[in-house]
Amino acid sequence: MKSRKPYLINRSMLTSQGFSLIEILIAFFVLSIGLLGLAGLQATSARHNNDAKVRATASFAAGDVVNKIYSRIMLLSPTERETLIKDYETTTAASTCDPSLSDIATDLACLKRQIETDLPGGKVTITDLNDRKMQITVEWYNRDEKRLIKTTWEMRL
Repeated sequence: MKSRKPYLINRSMLTSQGFSLIEILIAFFVLSIGLLGLAGLQATSARHNNDAKVRATASFAAGDVVNKIYSRIMLLSPTERETLIKDYETTTAASTCDPSLSDIATDLACLKRQIETDLPGGKVTITDLNDRKMQITVEWYNRDEKRLIKTTWEMRL
C-alpha cells in the first residue's frame, strides 16, 4: 500500500483572506448610525429653513408698509404727519388689494392679504404709540400650530 503524505497546510491559508461576518455587521451598524444622524439633521434643517422663510415674509411685509408710510410722509406737511399714524391704526382695510391704488385702505388690504396668505394663522396690527411713533405687530403660528410667534417693529416718523 502506498503511504499517504500528510496534508500540508499552507501558511497563507491560516491568515485572514477577507472580512469576517462580524466585521461586516459592525461596519454596517456604524454606517447605519451615521445615516440616521444625517437624516435627522436633514429634517431639522428643513424645519429651520421653513421658519426662516416665514420670518422673512413677515419682515418683508412689515418693511413694505414702512416704506409706503415713509413715502407718504414726504408728501405731507408737518401737521398732517401727526395724523398719519392714527389713520393707519383706525382705517379699515379695503375689501380688495389693488397695488395700483395709493391710499391707506388699499395698503392695509394688501398687507393683510399678504400676511394671511403667506403666514399660517397670520395677523397684523398697527398701533399708534403717540409722539409720532407707530408699532407694527405681525403674529403667526409656528409650523406645528402649537406656539404663537409675535414679531414687532417700531418706527418713529
